Amino acid sequence: MADIPTALQIIRDNDIRSPREFAKKMWPNSEGWHHVHNVGHGASRGAAMALAGGGFLGKLRAQGLIRGGYNYERITLTDKGKERLPGEQARAKRGMTETMFINPERD
Repeated sequence: MADIPTALQIIRDNDIRSPREFAKKMWPNSEGWHHVHNVGHGASRGAAMALAGGGFLGKLRAQGLIRGGYNYERITLTDKGKERLPGEQARAKRGMTETMFINPERD
């Protein structure tokens, strides 16, 4: 399986609204972008890459790491997804979380 922290960083840093956009950022140099698929309704180049992107996003969503992506809505990270980012893991170990900075009087 592809690198989950890399995928989460791509989602955090870009305005991703579709599986195709995600796939372009995740696998920009893949040979799949050059394959032509003809399924009887006209030829399409790179169609399988959009399917791969959608499958990967579905796995991230099933793990509760992302939300959105319906009806061209921006895909964003959940709190659980933010915790899986490499830099966030180190801050969490030190006891520093984003909510501490937003609400310092939190119990």
